[in-house]
Amino acid sequence: MALTRKYLEELGIEKEIAEKIFEEHGKSIQAEQAKFADYEELKTNYENLGKEVEKLKKLDPEKMQEQINSLTETHKTEIANLKTAQAEALKKVAVKGMLGSAQDIDIALSQIDLSKVKVDENGTITEGFEDQFKALKENKPFLFKTEEKFEGFKSKEGEGGEGKVSDPFVEAAKHGAGLI
Repeated sequence: MALTRKYLEELGIEKEIAEKIFEEHGKSIQAEQAKFADYEELKTNYENLGKEVEKLKKLDPEKMQEQINSLTETHKTEIANLKTAQAEALKKVAVKGMLGSAQDIDIALSQIDLSKVKVDENGTITEGFEDQFKALKENKPFLFKTEEKFEGFKSKEGEGGEGKVSDPFVEAAKHGAGLI
């Protein structure tokens, strides 16, 4: 039989006392329910863990190790490629710096065999450039700026403007300017 107000009244318990009994009984029920308040959360966590366990059972450790090894090799290759690209860029910058007297540095650079040029980690050329540079200046001097000084105009008969100029256009210009 259930504990009800009617049952307590049939037992001869006064109404006020029955209310106090129900009040205390309610508190004890709430205290017991509080112990299991996180039951739904625990149940959900348990179900999720069960799903995770099933996923893990399906994993193949050997296949995972193969993937790890593959990714490790890819990573090593990428690092090596980056280091090579960095070294090549450093080499180009160093060689371009040495080609400062070129009319067009990029064209001059294209004439240098960079595979023969060695550069240290500071960007200093250690070998393979000087011989190529000398040969390039000798074989293709037009690629480089010359430092010729202007020495004035020369006539066919003398230097520095002395003597008679035989160019008819120059003669006409001088005549027009009243110099002749």
